[in-house]
Amino acid sequence: AKCSGCKANIDKTRCIPLGRARLNTTLLASLQMDYGDDFITNNFTALGIVYRNDGSLMDIVNSNYNDKLIKVQSWINRWSKRDLTLMGKCTVIKTLLFSQITYLVSPLPRPDASFIKIFDTAIFHFLWGCKRDKVKREIISRN
Repeated sequence: AKCSGCKANIDKTRCIPLGRARLNTTLLASLQMDYGDDFITNNFTALGIVYRNDGSLMDIVNSNYNDKLIKVQSWINRWSKRDLTLMGKCTVIKTLLFSQITYLVSPLPRPDASFIKIFDTAIFHFLWGCKRDKVKREIISRN
């Protein structure tokens, strides 16, 4: 650091205590005294994924997937107001909606079956305009 001139930007740096450090009140008090009250946090966001140290892995997974599901439903509401063709809806699904979920699958475990069913239903409701499926889901899912 002395040669390159690099240094930590303490104003943008946060500490998230993990493991036994979460319970070490002396360490936490020392850090807060040295760097301020907002230096220690229980969560942080990296590349759009919220990580927390106060819950289980499944809590983190469910929270992130549910946040993305809300975003997907927002996109569906926005695009449902347009008079899109079937190909246009497929383009929206492939480019905007699926990308929200596939991005999470890389760093996080797979979501549970109930999430997949809710997501699947939302996609097909958008595709067919909240009407009965015109083509079986199994056939569409194959392609």
